[in-house]
This record gives sequence, structure tokens and C-alpha cells, in this order.
Amino acid sequence: MEQNTQTIIAIGERAHLDNCQSFAQEQVIHRNYFRKLIQEHPNRFNFLADLPYYDVFCYTKGMVRCEEFHISPYSGKFSLVIQAFRVIQ
Repeated sequence: MEQNTQTIIAIGERAHLDNCQSFAQEQVIHRNYFRKLIQEHPNRFNFLADLPYYDVFCYTKGMVRCEEFHISPYSGKFSLVIQAFRVIQ
């Protein structure tokens, strides 16, 4: 599993904690990771099918936090969370 994916899962696991924002902002997730997800349409989130359900759940929560804390440059109608959720459905 890619390091950035593991980091986003860790952010999702801590989403309920008070220090989630500082933890998320301390993590180094390169913008190239998000850019790569945008460019690899339509197979960008196929890796989610290989993860356990709990990790997929935490990954989705982590992506929401990445948008909320402006770690991900894609939000709004370009949200990667929407696209990931479509694959999960």
C-alpha cells in the first residue's frame, strides 16, 4: 500500500480526536498524490477494492479531513471524496 494512502487512513482513524487537525497538517502528503488521483480517471480508486472495509472507511474519512484542512487541493465539485464514494458504492 502506498505511503500516502496509509497516511490518509491514519488521519481517518484519528478523525474523532481533538488533535486530528494538527496531526493531519503535520503529515506530509504530496500534492502529486492528489494530482495523480485526478489524472488516472476512471481507475483511480480501484485500489480500494483490495483494502479491508475498515481501511476503506478510514480512507474516506481521511480524504474528507484532507479537504477540510486544505491538504487536498481538490474540493467542491472536484472533490475526490465523491469519486471515491462512487467506487465504494
